[in-house]
Amino acid sequence: MFTKDLEVRRNVLDEDYVDASLARADDFVMAFRRITTEYCWGYAWTREGLDRRTRSLMKLAMLTALGIRNELRLQRGADQRCDSRRDQRSAAARNRLLRHCRRAGRVQSGARCSAKGRRASGSNYRAETRPSGVNATEPPRTPQLA
Repeated sequence: MFTKDLEVRRNVLDEDYVDASLARADDFVMAFRRITTEYCWGYAWTREGLDRRTRSLMKLAMLTALGIRNELRLQRGADQRCDSRRDQRSAAARNRLLRHCRRAGRVQSGARCSAKGRRASGSNYRAETRPSGVNATEPPRTPQLA
């Protein structure tokens, strides 16, 4: 099974990159490489339902939103290998997707940082910013349009 899954990994990533990664692995790291190759490249990349291009775009989106730059560089090359239609439309769509993910990921990251800052300062932001007479435990109501 590992050999078949390793073939998928080499096809999607880069054969030289994968071989160098395996050559550097000691016994401890090789156990992790084996698990990730069988699970991520065997199970996840060979299941029916999604083609490689779609899987690659999904992975690009997740890595971009999470800000995992080192893996993102590697996946951009993999995305180009998986995309057999490297025309301007697919490149433009990919770039729109990545821009959206960067914005969404950064907004969420900023929100988490703000929440941590409020907790660290002892601030109860929600209760302090509600108009008087509004129950702080209830979510704000959406105004009704006439």
